[in-house]
Amino acid sequence: MMRLASLADVPGMAALAADHFPGTLEELVGLLTESMTDAETCVGVVVVEADELTAWGMVRHLTPKVVDEEHAPPGWYLLGVIVRSDRRRRGHGDALTRVRLDWLSSRTDRVYYFTAADNEASQRLHAAFGFHRVRGGLTHRTLAFDGGPMTLFERSLSSASGPPG
Repeated sequence: MMRLASLADVPGMAALAADHFPGTLEELVGLLTESMTDAETCVGVVVVEADELTAWGMVRHLTPKVVDEEHAPPGWYLLGVIVRSDRRRRGHGDALTRVRLDWLSSRTDRVYYFTAADNEASQRLHAAFGFHRVRGGLTHRTLAFDGGPMTLFERSLSSASGPPG
C-alpha cells in the first residue's frame, strides 16, 4: 500500500535512510521531522507492506540562500527515494516517482531533482519520466547533506508533458 507519510512514519523513514546520510539516526529523525512539519513545503510518500514501511520518497520546496550557477534554483524537488534492500527491483522507485509527480502537477510547472554523478540507477529511473540534465557541479547550501557536488536534472510538468501513464 502506498500513502502520504505522517510524522509517525519518520522513525521508520530515518531507519531506512540511515545508511545513505551522514550523521546519527537521531539527527536524521530531527531533519525529517522538521521538514515534514510544514505540509506546504514538504510531503512524504511511503510504501507499507505487511504493516512494515519498506520504501519512501519525498517532495520538498527548496529556496537556496544563494542562487547562482553553482547552486540549485528555488523550486520543488524530488528527494530521496529509499527502498529497503530486500524490496528493490519491484517497481517501488517508479511508483513513488509517479505519485510524487502527480502530486506536484497541480502545484508547479517544473520539478527538479539532483543526484551524484555516478548514480546511474537514479538517472535511469528519472530519465524514464522525462527528466533531463541541467548541469553538474551543483551545490545546495540549504541542505544538511554534504555528499559532494551533485548533478541537477529538471522536468516540465506542463499538460503537454505530464507524467507518463
